[in-house]
Amino acid sequence: MIHPTSRRNFLRSSTLSALFAAVPGWAKNHGCERRFFNDAETGVRIMQATSFPTVHMNLYFHSRCWTPDASMFLFWSMTQPKRGGVFDLYRMKVDGTDMVQMTDGKSLSNVALCPDGGLVYFTSGDTIYTLDLLSLKESQIAQVKEGQPTGGIGSFTDDGRRYCFDLQRKDGKPGIGWLDTRTRRVHLVPKAFNYISHLQIEPGQGRLFHYIGEKNSQGYSLFATDEEGREELAFPIRDENGHEAWLGPSGKLYSALREATRAILVAAPGDRKPTLLAAGPPNFWHPGCDPSGQWIVSDSSNPDDGLYLLCVATGRFCRLARSNSDNGHAQWTHPHPSVSPDAKYVLFNSNRTGVPHVYIAEIPSAMKEKLQIPFQEHAL
Repeated sequence: MIHPTSRRNFLRSSTLSALFAAVPGWAKNHGCERRFFNDAETGVRIMQATSFPTVHMNLYFHSRCWTPDASMFLFWSMTQPKRGGVFDLYRMKVDGTDMVQMTDGKSLSNVALCPDGGLVYFTSGDTIYTLDLLSLKESQIAQVKEGQPTGGIGSFTDDGRRYCFDLQRKDGKPGIGWLDTRTRRVHLVPKAFNYISHLQIEPGQGRLFHYIGEKNSQGYSLFATDEEGREELAFPIRDENGHEAWLGPSGKLYSALREATRAILVAAPGDRKPTLLAAGPPNFWHPGCDPSGQWIVSDSSNPDDGLYLLCVATGRFCRLARSNSDNGHAQWTHPHPSVSPDAKYVLFNSNRTGVPHVYIAEIPSAMKEKLQIPFQEHAL
């Protein structure tokens, strides 16, 4: 039996079809590929967010990839699975739905989501762009005349006023660039650097820039400088493993140490000595914290003992879940846990299925409550 179609329904269907056809193929909603399971040891609920057989990975453990309400996050996907393939930027809701490809083969770096959650900032060539998170409207914001932005990880101040990025100066040396998002003026820290890695602007006041530099006579390689580049202030942390970040707006940096020491230390630039935050085992690897600096989730390596949740206030920690990734050479095999702003979720990488995918672990409130209880020493 053929049911008659009303004129209203026909026009509505035709309009929707025309609108959908006008959307580029790469910008369409791909629905969801999610599947759920529980960690065999801790019972923590985990969602495998992607399933398509190509490489997926999160931005990085200290990248701003979550919206402020933790309802949506960004991740990379190699749309065409091939050697040397280009990564495109995707967005997805925290429940695994509304997966949208945001870029299509565009070479971009220094990606960071503005803290207000509306615009993604990135560099491509000598230009800074914004990409509207929902409409995908791309806009040119400013041209970098002091040098050429290079592949790096963009960072923001909490107020969204300053966007920081890596660049190569005209003299060929690495440099630090930052954009005033209100005036759209690009600034260059006027200091000649021989080496810079893991550049991150301090999120609270936004006056200091952290980077890994050349090791000094005291054995320190973690430094900060101000916007005038007047001097290098060292963080008194030795044996760092190259994975560190600002501890929220505290003005302090936390860093995991190398395998022999198995710890996480905290220090402010210029301090005489660091503070011990947590001593292993496990062997902390990439510790990522929420924007407030209250919770850290770190993966572990040599041996891989899983993802660990750490309460900064008490220094207590416990295993959250196993990543079951092989922790190989490729970056997408490193879990790189990224904590959501509300500290309810952890985005991480794993190739547990044989294909690199992104996963989300839900942090149980009961687990956090236990870790917030200070350790009580008992007299013998």
